[in-house]
Amino acid sequence: MRLLDPAMATPVPWRNGAGITRELWNDGPIRISVADLTADAPFSELPGIDRLFVLLSGSITLDGRELGPGEQLRFAGERPVAAVVRHPGRALNLMIRRGHGSGDITLTRKAPDEADFVIRLGDDRFAGIRLTPANR
Repeated sequence: MRLLDPAMATPVPWRNGAGITRELWNDGPIRISVADLTADAPFSELPGIDRLFVLLSGSITLDGRELGPGEQLRFAGERPVAAVVRHPGRALNLMIRRGHGSGDITLTRKAPDEADFVIRLGDDRFAGIRLTPANR
């Protein structure tokens, strides 16, 4: 298990310059980040990447679907997706290079025991990420 803390990560611009993110983990096929959502913006296109987006706070419309805290959306990184921000907030993103497995995110009030990654979200909130390797 790896413990990751967004408060310890340096904010950097999105690849397309339309927002700010904090990269928590990047080992090539797996990337984990927390993004600030403050204004309507398109997502960076990431061909060959499968994305799992979890809204942590705020409310947005993403790909035509209204999301509130805790709601998730999976989509292909090459698909054009834009966020319409109704109330600014934050989101957790899990990005895995296609063919390298998949992952799931669970939000909890205590650090999960059975997780590959645990993200400290503050206020006694945590996210647990479980990875499933690709069948080869």
